[in-house]
Amino acid sequence: MENHPERQNRRTPLKSLALALTLVVAAFAVIFLTRTEGTPQRETKAPLVPVRVAVALQRPVPVQLQAIGTVEAFAAVSVKSRVDGQLVGVHFREGQDVKKGDLLFTIDPRPFEVALREAQARLERDIALAEKADVDAQRYAELVAKNHVSRDKYEQFRANAEALRALDCRAGPAAARVLLDPGPDGRPHRPVAR
Repeated sequence: MENHPERQNRRTPLKSLALALTLVVAAFAVIFLTRTEGTPQRETKAPLVPVRVAVALQRPVPVQLQAIGTVEAFAAVSVKSRVDGQLVGVHFREGQDVKKGDLLFTIDPRPFEVALREAQARLERDIALAEKADVDAQRYAELVAKNHVSRDKYEQFRANAEALRALDCRAGPAAARVLLDPGPDGRPHRPVAR
């Protein structure tokens, strides 16, 4: 096949025309897309702040600190109760300052009152048993002296009486009373600030 120079020359002006037309369309597109509505855009300025003049004065000004953060107590304590029970009273507000000796909580005293009555009942029973054992030991001492009972039986009653006398029956009610009776400061034994 032959190359015709006429055909190549005809294609070159067509290519140049197409390129020029493309450039003109692109220029119009850029102008159209970036145009405004005829009003020039201005920068917005902040409004002016009025300035006043005053005479300087010296006087106290309250100090106010505003900050974001956490606040921690100067001192924190943990309160441990000496007894277990239900709280029936709280005698302070959270965050309130308390001093040594301030009443903080009241624990329901009813279980301790019941324990005291039970201990007093056991004490009375033990005292009655000890008195009966003493009477029995004296009676058997008389019967042994007359040889009406064996010496072993008498020794058994005497040992029982001594054992009941030696038993410190008063410790139970005393321990229960400690929980209810006032302390040296006149207040019941309840959790207080230390």
